[in-house]
Amino acid sequence: MAQDAKLQVRHYRVTGEDHSHDHHQIVLPLQGWMEMSVAGQESHVTDSQAVVIPAGQAHAFTVSAENAFLIMDVPAEHISHGANTGQSKPHNALWRAAASMPFVPLDARFGQLAHFAAGEVSQFGDAWGTHGLSDTLLAALERRMGLVPQVEPPRLRRARQFIETHHGEALDVAQIAQAAHLSPSRLHALFQTHYGTSPGKYLTRYRLERAAQTLRSSHLPVAQVALGVGFEDQSAFSRSFQRHHGVTPLAYRKAGDNKSLSTKKGSPGQDA
Repeated sequence: MAQDAKLQVRHYRVTGEDHSHDHHQIVLPLQGWMEMSVAGQESHVTDSQAVVIPAGQAHAFTVSAENAFLIMDVPAEHISHGANTGQSKPHNALWRAAASMPFVPLDARFGQLAHFAAGEVSQFGDAWGTHGLSDTLLAALERRMGLVPQVEPPRLRRARQFIETHHGEALDVAQIAQAAHLSPSRLHALFQTHYGTSPGKYLTRYRLERAAQTLRSSHLPVAQVALGVGFEDQSAFSRSFQRHHGVTPLAYRKAGDNKSLSTKKGSPGQDA
């Protein structure tokens, strides 16, 4: 177990220039957002996404004015590069996977777990392996990264794949349920059980994540980006995007195009 992993609640005041650690680090959202660049990949840490940073991986960040994050620091010896002898330390697969996919989508259930862990840390103090929460959080992240045996029911997987394939079209829950050969009520129950959210909210979140990728990788007008991910109303898209990512679509694109807008640069800082 990761008994020597350290959990802390941190509030950042400054922008963190490109740097690395000799330990692994996981950043879990509690309040606000963090724009993070990890080994050339950029995205936001928000209430729907965390970031896993393997030891030695260069990263930089910008934060919203009001913010709070649950930080887990894990000593680098928790990863083994040797052959699998049956005695390798746990969670090695997570650190290896994070080297290529550091950003991990989260669901409402994980958010509840993170806030619970933060409450324990706040009440009992920063501690290494507080009440075994570190391993619980690590295992939960592994499940969301697909690093454990697939337990997603086939019909639910069909529904999810239908959403992800047709997200740019006008969809409703009845269409998704029909594609998966499920009743709408059964579809809703499966999404709540396995993803901690409703089919409609899953669709919206997927659309907004795809929109963020398009904003960063192209200069298409915001209205065209909105239409491309299934929003017919640009105003509704902008409101949803800001709720999800913490910034407007234009601000999100501008932050990616012009990192020099940061008001303060230096080493990562935190409130006492």
